[in-house]
Amino acid sequence: MNFRHTHFTLLAITILLILIPGGSLIGQQLIIQEDQSKLWIEGDSNVKSFTCDAEEYHADAQQLQIDQTDITEGANNLSVTLQIGVKGFDCGRRKMNSDLNEALKSDEFPYIEFTYTSTENIDYIEDDERYEVTVIGDLTVAGVTQQIRFILEGYLLDDGKLRARGEKEINMKDYDVEPPVAMLGIVRVDEHLTVHFDLTAVLSDER
Repeated sequence: MNFRHTHFTLLAITILLILIPGGSLIGQQLIIQEDQSKLWIEGDSNVKSFTCDAEEYHADAQQLQIDQTDITEGANNLSVTLQIGVKGFDCGRRKMNSDLNEALKSDEFPYIEFTYTSTENIDYIEDDERYEVTVIGDLTVAGVTQQIRFILEGYLLDDGKLRARGEKEINMKDYDVEPPVAMLGIVRVDEHLTVHFDLTAVLSDER
């Protein structure tokens, strides 16, 4: 499924339930604004930097049914999973796409997956009218899972839309992934990659 047709996305839903009073997914969904949203990775090599746009997403979210006691005790009642198709990354060059697919073992592990677990440190920055939220979850790359946390910036826009953006640096070697090499080892990709997201969505009652 192409990202631009995804109805649910991890980052926007997380911030939505925090920002909207009484926020609930029951009977509603988020519609991603395709012309205003993007997710991409950036990296460096010993020759030059590069950018790869993610074109294939699948995300799912649901608000779990728990009793009021669990809620007051701070239990997490949001289940969110985001999958990104490895073969959907476009780095602008066919050879680079192929090298990335090989490094991330896309034939064996076709998806990068993030599972949301909790949210903490919610701050409102009045000067910018934005929320800063620390999101925690499990990131699985090439079959290896690590817990990560990242800062999400959330905005409630004047037209009723929601914007969520941020970034997270990861080390490929933490996931047993060897950075790609090319031209008999002359070109070497740095082991660190940064994932960026900038997503805009609108809440809808349509199913």
